[in-house]
Amino acid sequence: MTNKLYTGTKIVVFSLLLLLTPIVRALSSLDEPELTAIVPMLIKIVNLVIIAVGVILVIMIIVGAIKFAMALGDPKMMAGAQLTWTYAAYGLLVIVGAFVLFTTITKMLGIQITTEGISTSIEAGIKSFLSASGITPD
Repeated sequence: MTNKLYTGTKIVVFSLLLLLTPIVRALSSLDEPELTAIVPMLIKIVNLVIIAVGVILVIMIIVGAIKFAMALGDPKMMAGAQLTWTYAAYGLLVIVGAFVLFTTITKMLGIQITTEGISTSIEAGIKSFLSASGITPD
């Protein structure tokens, strides 16, 4: 179990590095970065991470439900399904804690953050999904 967790952690860290590489390049080309120039980029990153974690959380809950349904009364398989849900809950707590920490630090620095980006991203995602599936929203 620890080996799988370690492999999963390596995948997440590698993915974050791939995500942050263009951002670091963009920041390195700036003469003197100001806090006001970096904040919108940080907010976009936080919004992206929150949306990705939400999707992963739903997927893990579904995986746990499938494991539970396939257990057919086997205690080991049922325990595995419950462990999947437990890890999903731990992941949610870590992300919520990170978001609270990020929000606290930005407020200490006097940076105003709105949730407009999150709701706009979710709305745009829903609209693109509906248009891709041929459903026209009213």
